[in-house]
Amino acid sequence: MTKKLTIITLSYNCVDYVDTFLKNICKVDSRLFDLIVFDGASTDGTYEKFLENKKSIKHLKSEPDRGFYFALNKAIKYVETEYYMVLGVDDSPNELLNKAIQDHLHFESDLILGCTRLEPSGKLKVPGPRWLHPYSWGRCISHHSVGTIIKTDSHKKFGFYDTAYSMLADGKFIKSIFKLNGKIIYSDLEFGTFSEGGMSSKSTFISIIESFRLQIELGENFFLQLLILCFRLIKNRQGL
Repeated sequence: MTKKLTIITLSYNCVDYVDTFLKNICKVDSRLFDLIVFDGASTDGTYEKFLENKKSIKHLKSEPDRGFYFALNKAIKYVETEYYMVLGVDDSPNELLNKAIQDHLHFESDLILGCTRLEPSGKLKVPGPRWLHPYSWGRCISHHSVGTIIKTDSHKKFGFYDTAYSMLADGKFIKSIFKLNGKIIYSDLEFGTFSEGGMSSKSTFISIIESFRLQIELGENFFLQLLILCFRLIKNRQGL
């Protein structure tokens, strides 16, 4: 059986999550995917914990990096399969991901967009229609981690993750696919669970500003985006 998917996991000082992550990853048939783990030179035993389970990991590296998207760009260069997806160490795949791999990964699509269960809220987030991307690109996907399967070669057409963005380099890449008519498949399957832990008011503010910036950079109407920016700042003012 030829594997078509790689799961990329980036870790840093999260040793308490590793055992649960490796247990949950077993929900996906090991014949269907490779696992790549890039650790950012953890000091709490995270890398050593993964090293104990090296037989189940295609590539395992631990070295200092300059942030999430720097590490992700490096990890993609090790991907040998046609598609990849990102899972955090505190995220979990759903058994339905097996069906998604078997049903959707042979149509030459740039993106396969599935549903994501958010924790701890328990809310199921589904990808929205493509036409929303000029107004709210983030509503067009359920989540970059867990909910989005990406064709590896799409980076040759749409670029890698722009590390000038601290939070929304994934947004710029995905928005580019929407805007430049990349091929997209929508799935009603639940790909897995995304942990919302660690989100802060500071990250909300940065996310709002970077969303405005990427929309302008990719050619959307400045005045419309300025109105959307003001609306989002007012809406979230108590948490900023």
